[in-house]
Amino acid sequence: MSVPYLDPAWRLHAAGFQTSAAGAAVLGNSVNVTQINRIGAGVYHIILDEPLDPADGILILRTLRVAALRIISEDAGPANDITRGVRILNGVAAPTDDTFRFLLFRYNAP
Repeated sequence: MSVPYLDPAWRLHAAGFQTSAAGAAVLGNSVNVTQINRIGAGVYHIILDEPLDPADGILILRTLRVAALRIISEDAGPANDITRGVRILNGVAAPTDDTFRFLLFRYNAP
């Protein structure tokens, strides 16, 4: 998948925080997000208020811990018009729970 350049015409579709590093997901301040679910260690599903085809948006993720090495990525498995998946791994590539921020930008769609 090629990533399009950050065009100023892109619009923010959804944003928020996952604020728990424990066994349950906690949705912090958010825009256009109904809920966030912890599916398993290091695996989360973000449920959107308004649908957006996965081909029409890009999800940007960032963990909130600067001292610990984390690999955070979009999990392609559950992506559909309402759900976006997130996977977090620690420094030895094992799934791990952590806090994170997310932004979902919309492009190719009005």
